[in-house]
Formats: sequence, structure tokens, C-alpha cells
Amino acid sequence: MKHPDFAKRFKQAVAHAGVEDTQEALARLFDVSTVTIWSYRNGEKLPHMNTATRIA
Repeated sequence: MKHPDFAKRFKQAVAHAGVEDTQEALARLFDVSTVTIWSYRNGEKLPHMNTATRIA
């Protein structure tokens, strides 16, 4: 199932936060893999609740 709305909002939130926008940096920041960051950016999956709170 695709989640294009989450992907768009995730990208906007990263830009708004002013953090380094690389898969590696975001993976370290949120304590997930780079594949997971790719999945969020492309709307392939949603974060688990504990990860969502770190992203927020």
C-alpha cells in the first residue's frame, strides 16, 4: 500500500527542521536503516509508533 501523503509530509518536515537531508543522516537521527528512510520518502511504508514520535 502506498502512502503518498506521508511521503510528502515527511519530506516537508525534514526541510522545515533544517536537518541534513541524506538517507544516512536521517537514519542515524531516527535510529532506523537507510532502507527505511527510503521507504518513508517514497511512501512505501509508515513508521511504527515509537519511530513516529522520534520523527515528530
